[in-house]
Amino acid sequence: MPRVVTASLLALIIYPHVVSAQGTRIWVQSRYEEFEKGQPETTAISSRGYLEAGPALKSVLLTPSTYIWDVASDSQGNAYVATGSPATVLKVTSAGVSTKLFSTKELTVQAVRVGPDGSVYAATVPGGKVYRIKPDQSGLDESSATVVFDFATMSQNATSAKPGDQARYIWDLAFDAQGALYVATGGPAAIYRVDVSSATPHAEIFFQSDEQHIRCLLFQPNGDLIAGSDGGGLVYRIGKDRKGLVIFDTPKREVTALAQSADGRLYVAAVGEKTKSTLPPLPVQGIAVATATITIVTPGSVQASSSNGLIPDGSEVDELSPQGAPRKLWATREDVIYALHSTPQGLLAATGNRG
Repeated sequence: MPRVVTASLLALIIYPHVVSAQGTRIWVQSRYEEFEKGQPETTAISSRGYLEAGPALKSVLLTPSTYIWDVASDSQGNAYVATGSPATVLKVTSAGVSTKLFSTKELTVQAVRVGPDGSVYAATVPGGKVYRIKPDQSGLDESSATVVFDFATMSQNATSAKPGDQARYIWDLAFDAQGALYVATGGPAAIYRVDVSSATPHAEIFFQSDEQHIRCLLFQPNGDLIAGSDGGGLVYRIGKDRKGLVIFDTPKREVTALAQSADGRLYVAAVGEKTKSTLPPLPVQGIAVATATITIVTPGSVQASSSNGLIPDGSEVDELSPQGAPRKLWATREDVIYALHSTPQGLLAATGNRG
C-alpha cells in the first residue's frame, strides 16, 4: 500500500496537466422537506428548517412481532409492549431484557396500561377482551390470564347494555383517580367503566355516542374524561355525571390522539376526510372450523396504513386553550399521527405510517 501511494504522488508531480481542478461547490438547504430526505441521526429538524442537536438513540429491543401498537411503563422503569402479528405483551427492562408475559391467538394486543395496583391490563382485537396480568406472572395465554372485560358477556354484566349494543373493538384504556378502568370501544362507539378492584370485575356503560368508534381517552386533572371519536372527528368532555359535551368538531374524520399540557392546553390529532374514509380497513383473520378463513373488516380504521398515497390530506394537530378556543398548530400531508405527548420543550407527535 505505501508503494502504491508513493507512485500515485510521483505521477501527479510528473504529469500535473492530467489533473483537472475542482472548485468548491456550495448549496443551500433550508426547508424541512429537504432535510427530511436524509437520515437525521442524533439531529433534530424543525418545521422551520432549522437543524439542532437531537436525542441520542439506542436500540433496546427487536421484537419478533410485526407491529408495536402501545407501550406503558411502571414506577420501576419497566416497559410493557403491546404487539401484533403475533399478538403478545412483553416486559422490557431498561437494560433491554425482555420477558413474554402474555400471548394470544388474536390479531393484536391493541392497548396496554399499568393499573394503580401494579397489574398490567391488555386489550385484544378483534375478540374484544381485556386481560389482567400480575407483575410476577409470565407465560400466560388466553386460558390462564384473568379476563376483566369481555364483550361476549356484556349483555349479562353491563347494567345499562342494550341488546345488539355489544362492541367489537377496543381502541384505548384509561384509569381514573379512583382506580376504575375505562374502555374505549367501537362498533358502536361506547365507553365502559370496569371496577377492577372487585373479585369479579363488573362493567357498565359509562357513555354512548352515535359515532362509529371512540378512539382515544384522556383524563383531566379535575376528573373529566376527554374522548375522541371516529366518524365525525368529535372531541367530547364527559363529566362525572356521565353527560357528554362536544367541545371541538375537528376538520378531520378521526381523532387519533389526545394530550394535555401542564398549563391546561389540550392537543388533538386527527386524520382523514369527513366525507369518506381514506384509510384501509383493518383486516382481522381467524381460523374457523376445518379450513375456512373468516375476515372481519372494521369501517373507518386507521390501522396498518403503510402507503402515503392512502392519506392525501394527512394529519392535523389542533390546540385548544383552557377556555376552549381552537387553533391549528401543525399539519402534515404524509403522516398519520398515532400518539401525542406534551413536554416542557414542546409537543411530541409520533407517526405510524413512516415511523
